[in-house]
Amino acid sequence: MSQLDITIFFYNMTGLIICFFITIHLVSFILSKFWYNKKLRNVNINQDPISKDSDNLIYIKRILKT
Repeated sequence: MSQLDITIFFYNMTGLIICFFITIHLVSFILSKFWYNKKLRNVNINQDPISKDSDNLIYIKRILKT
């Protein structure tokens, strides 16, 4: 193999590695954005009624203060 072949090979491998890391970064960002938010929404939906009542009391107190 000539020097030019080795240079082209490493240049292409560097590009492939950079594309691989960018793809992995985007996939992990998209998965964490949508999957993790669904988990958070499910946790918020399953609140117990006592915490909802206390939240309502806080809002009522704020309204009555003004």
